[in-house]
Amino acid sequence: MVGILIECLQKIKENMEINNIELVKQFINPISEDDFWFLQILRRKKENPDNGSNSTVIATYYIHSIEHLDKVFEEMKILSRFHRARVYINLNRRNYEQLGLQMIKKVSDCLINKAYKDIKNAYDSICGSFHVEKEKKWIVDIDDNHDSIAIHHTNQRVLYSFIEELGGIVYQILPTLNGVHWITSPFSTMAFGYKIIGYNLANPEMKCPIPDIQKNNPTLLYYSDDAIVTMPENWIEKFS
Repeated sequence: MVGILIECLQKIKENMEINNIELVKQFINPISEDDFWFLQILRRKKENPDNGSNSTVIATYYIHSIEHLDKVFEEMKILSRFHRARVYINLNRRNYEQLGLQMIKKVSDCLINKAYKDIKNAYDSICGSFHVEKEKKWIVDIDDNHDSIAIHHTNQRVLYSFIEELGGIVYQILPTLNGVHWITSPFSTMAFGYKIIGYNLANPEMKCPIPDIQKNNPTLLYYSDDAIVTMPENWIEKFS
């Protein structure tokens, strides 16, 4: 799997449509009927300099199964291309019952602090921060600006072996706009950093940057530079 990194980066540079739907389906495995996965389409300032903020939420989805994801994916792609926006998915399972309990606390806090305007965004805020996944999915974010990682297969193998030595598993590698996300199980991040520092001291000519590790962040599901300028007529009312 470690050899995939260079190929992913090359494909991204050649074709700016990133479609990870088949790669993420292995993580859509509900245990109960209350389980779901949290997806958002975000219009980012990076691709849209006229955006008023760093990111704007275009649409939110609560996905219950692979079949549900397949059903709405074309809709997501059109919205993504129309708004030049990214489709993100958090691979850690959410649960309606557990989120309902967290929602009670969140709304109570808003009322106590008189933050009444925050109540309308409370549910999605809880969805973004709270999950019930026992087998947690972490993201090791490898940016293609890290030339020593992007160029040298040796560093890929080193990072991969360090994760395995620390009890982690690399489940999947997903292309992103700036590199790749390694989807992993938890491992000791402190020991991981120490191992990379030790490796760099022993191999100064092949220095390997310490990648960012994200423990409950979304990853990229879809993005295309091939923007569209018109919305299908039957969608105008739905998404206006």
